[in-house]
Amino acid sequence: MVNVLITGSNRGIGLALVKELLKDKRVKHVFATHRDTADIKSLKGIKDDRMHIIKMDILYDDEIMKVVDQVSSIVGHDGLNILINNAAVMFDYDMAGNVMRKLMCSQLEVNAASHVVVTQYFLPLIRRAASLPGGRATVINLADPLGSIEMSDGATARNATVYRMSKAALNMFTRALGIDLVKEKIIMVGLCPGRTKTEIGGDKTEFTTEATAKPMVDAILNKITIEHASLILDRHLNPVKF
Repeated sequence: MVNVLITGSNRGIGLALVKELLKDKRVKHVFATHRDTADIKSLKGIKDDRMHIIKMDILYDDEIMKVVDQVSSIVGHDGLNILINNAAVMFDYDMAGNVMRKLMCSQLEVNAASHVVVTQYFLPLIRRAASLPGGRATVINLADPLGSIEMSDGATARNATVYRMSKAALNMFTRALGIDLVKEKIIMVGLCPGRTKTEIGGDKTEFTTEATAKPMVDAILNKITIEHASLILDRHLNPVKF
């Protein structure tokens, strides 16, 4: 049985992942966290006793710590098998425009620093799951090819310079900590969903959130192994350049 926590699960890919995970009978609990209580209508529409809707703004440590305690009280000695760091924002940042330091820093904090913090707080529960006989745990960081340094096509594309920086930082977190966690049977992977119809992906994209979530969940539950640790992969587990 598997316990999963997803950040930013009230819309887009996060919401689709919740729905897809609940199709699998091996999933015991899904902790669907969200930032804004006014925007959880779609989550509330899911009728499944295994799902727990929990407010957790990843920018605030006190909220994260409360959720850690709440999750721990539910999962007990089983721990947390899968953490999916999904929450993200994307703001235009025009290098030919005004300097907007606060906007820049907020994007870096949400897309990179906060995932480090969330992972750090939940690591005791993740380690608990990994330490059980035959146990294993996985941390999934939602990556994006726009964070690839090798594939960068300049600063002006989509005005996404700061978003690219934030995803590149998340890639380094995945790579660095992913290497260290292998000895504890914890697999950290950067998983790229691909261009999907979301607020970040836009409407002129090929895949719906449902079409994206299905292979992602299949990979997370059935296909990702220790050999994938610290890598950046697409949803079909093909390598993505750093």
